[in-house]
Amino acid sequence: MTTDCINTRRKRLIRKWPSDIRLNSSSVFIGSCSSKFGVFQGQLKDLIFLPGADASVRTCPPRIPHHTHMDNSLPAHPDIFRQNSPGPRWEDCTWMDVGNIAYDLHANSLKVCVNGIWQHVTLNLQAPSPKLPKRLDYLEFYKDLKTPGPSIDVEVFRIEGEGLFCVLASSRGRRKKKDVSVMYKWTAGEFVPYQRIPTDAAQCWEHFTIGSNFFLAVANYGDNSADPTNSTIYKWNRRKKRFKEFQSIITWTARDFEYFEIDNDHFLAVANHARGRSQSVDSIIYKWNRKERRFREHQVIPTVGAYDWTYFTVNNFHFLAVAQAFDGLTTLLDSKIFVLQNNEFIFFQAIETTGATDWEFFSIKEDSFLVVANAYNYGPQNFMNKNQYQTNSTVYRLDKDRRVFKKFQTFKTYSAIDWEFFSIENDHYLVVSNAQNSNIEQDLQTAIYRWQGADKFVLVHEMFTLPNSDWEIFEEDGDVYFLYSNAKGRTSQIYKAVFTF
Repeated sequence: MTTDCINTRRKRLIRKWPSDIRLNSSSVFIGSCSSKFGVFQGQLKDLIFLPGADASVRTCPPRIPHHTHMDNSLPAHPDIFRQNSPGPRWEDCTWMDVGNIAYDLHANSLKVCVNGIWQHVTLNLQAPSPKLPKRLDYLEFYKDLKTPGPSIDVEVFRIEGEGLFCVLASSRGRRKKKDVSVMYKWTAGEFVPYQRIPTDAAQCWEHFTIGSNFFLAVANYGDNSADPTNSTIYKWNRRKKRFKEFQSIITWTARDFEYFEIDNDHFLAVANHARGRSQSVDSIIYKWNRKERRFREHQVIPTVGAYDWTYFTVNNFHFLAVAQAFDGLTTLLDSKIFVLQNNEFIFFQAIETTGATDWEFFSIKEDSFLVVANAYNYGPQNFMNKNQYQTNSTVYRLDKDRRVFKKFQTFKTYSAIDWEFFSIENDHYLVVSNAQNSNIEQDLQTAIYRWQGADKFVLVHEMFTLPNSDWEIFEEDGDVYFLYSNAKGRTSQIYKAVFTF
């Protein structure tokens, strides 16, 4: 068998191959994952069937390849059906051929005709090679990441002079041990445990810097919605190279922290989910007090079952979007967008959602988008309680003339908890989490969509993964990695991107 016209493998048959074989209604195995047939991986671009032992000789470029004078280039393949094709051959290098360039396939080198001799082209290795655009081809499994318990959220960040870290919001069974979340450091191509941080049913981590100080804030859900819980801000200690508790904030079943900066002022918004039996609870925006060097309450915003805050800007206007998941009776309710006016966020727009758990803002060229993750369909609109995790998640595009977000594209999702937008070169992608994972095959898949202009977002990758609730994409040493938190187990996973150029 000859592949790429270079690599040849031979195997002697146990019995003689028949000179006459009937191929009508026959099947040919090109590749199979079965151990019986071996494993085939890669992309098969051309497959040519020719009879006779000289098939590769007739198909592949000969060791004395042809070339043409036109455009100083070689044809991709010689005419395999003309044994004596006209025209000059490889050994021809006359005064008429001076300057012609050809590629010697078997010598794997570029040659040029100079003074009657085909000479190798010496490459200038010092010259910078042009940067070729790369495109995401597929994802391959890289490593497992063990956690103390199921993880709702993962945060990846860099600390200047220290390296790359990640921390997962994990929780344990309350009757066994106290909750703890683990921070990991990227070392020798993997995340290794670095610091254990006490938490209380952690839901979300948020990192940010104020001046030269680095902080981590954790939103703690707590043990009982009837009682307040302390969510904690940790500060990086440069001398001990560890995070130390800096400030506690009283929260009610907190689901999310969102940090943002406006005109050199620093803010931290918490999404309070419920208070006792009521889903109606105020969420708070805190502002950094420079004199006290602490966050102090700045604005109270009434919310219902708040699950996520997302801050974004459009044309110097500042917005906050809250995902509202449940009002005690139904998950079909409005999530809201607020805009900053006179140093306070006021109502801007309401969008109907179904158990909303996450907003993701992104821009492509001049367009601004918001995509919502709808996770659960419960209430009078689904009184038979069928397919509660099967929901539609929607992308909205900002109509700048009417100053409103309008429905742009809808995806079928299965308990979507998180959307992540990322770009590679000029390509833009969306990846959606899959937190529940049913027994239906298509629901076991995590989907990646690529922006294709007029076609909008098109599905390009489907992966069978563990139940996941949050994705983070990060780059290290020129490689791109995908890390997700396992919503139901103690094994989160890292995938590595493979590119084509």
